[in-house]
Amino acid sequence: MRVFALSLALLLAFSVAQKVGVFFDGEIADYNALISHVGKLGNEVATHKIGELESKLIVDGSSAYDTICVIVPSESLSATAIAALEKHLDKHAGNMYLAFSHTVDMTVRRFLFSHFNVKAGTKEVTAFPRIHSGSPILPKKIDAEAVKYSGIAMFPQSFSGKFPLLYGDEVVGAIATQGHANNARVVLLGSTLPITNTGMADSPTRQFVAATLGWTMGYSGKLRIAGTTHSRVGASHGGYDDAGYAAGDYIEWGTTLEQFIDGRWEPFTPTDAQVELVCMDVWARETLAPSNTGLAATIRAPEKPGVYKFVLDYERVGYSRLHDEEQVQVRQPKDSFHPRFESQAWPYYGSVLAVSFMFVAFVALYLNSAPVSKKVEEDKKDN
Repeated sequence: MRVFALSLALLLAFSVAQKVGVFFDGEIADYNALISHVGKLGNEVATHKIGELESKLIVDGSSAYDTICVIVPSESLSATAIAALEKHLDKHAGNMYLAFSHTVDMTVRRFLFSHFNVKAGTKEVTAFPRIHSGSPILPKKIDAEAVKYSGIAMFPQSFSGKFPLLYGDEVVGAIATQGHANNARVVLLGSTLPITNTGMADSPTRQFVAATLGWTMGYSGKLRIAGTTHSRVGASHGGYDDAGYAAGDYIEWGTTLEQFIDGRWEPFTPTDAQVELVCMDVWARETLAPSNTGLAATIRAPEKPGVYKFVLDYERVGYSRLHDEEQVQVRQPKDSFHPRFESQAWPYYGSVLAVSFMFVAFVALYLNSAPVSKKVEEDKKDN
């Protein structure tokens, strides 16, 4: 309990307050525990009936909230309401925490299928799926069987889609979470029971809601690039003394990644991050290894001169996407930098000297020899 209170205090001290809109169907008193939890995190909370979604979410062409909680236990969503949700997500990169019931109609099901690559089940399930521990969404192990759940299951349309199913059993999940292409976060919960007062009165269920909602609002799984560096390793292969690189130079590229944990930025050192050297195509790719300053890798500059880019693109389940690009120029080695004589080329040097010697000898012999016609005449006189 002390750990939970300390984490909450850190979040209140360091997190940035968000505008959170709760759109509900039924009685607002049924979700007082959820609203109280969001408010305790220092956020500004506003509540609206589900019928006001299209008018209250998009105001003057922009989203009125950073994160929205949409609770639809039975009623359908209109086409304009779904369009407002799509605009909030795609255009304004807004986060969404969606809770549906198994009684929602085909309009909502088509919305889930077309926009999130997830198909809602048609039968009610009560058993909560297996939850993987050690994730940014659920960093602490939660007793999944103790979570109060009664609703629909989520079926991924494919595992190779743009927005994969992140949590749940291998094929069927009661909850689908994903990081959107623009780093917006979405949680699709197939039950409204966990976020009701009854559900959040239970400790495992409350911890589950706090973890998934916190991830949706960016309190966990949030990454950033603190800085990048690159420098030549050893002497230049092209004779350059400035920051430019020559073909064949060895370049050390480093970066510092950080993760937002318990209200502060901590070092983040994944083992699967890679850096690429790109010029139209990928010319080099190296896996980053831990170093004194964070992560680093050594890359050999290509033999082809040109303008290249160092590219870091880290996108993993449950984490915000990291992308960084920096241009560098790879130049041809200086003419004065090349050695005048190479020991490996002595056979060629010898052949040149031999040809030169033979040419001089031939010219000398030719010039010192008598003409053929004169020699023939002398031979005739002797006879």
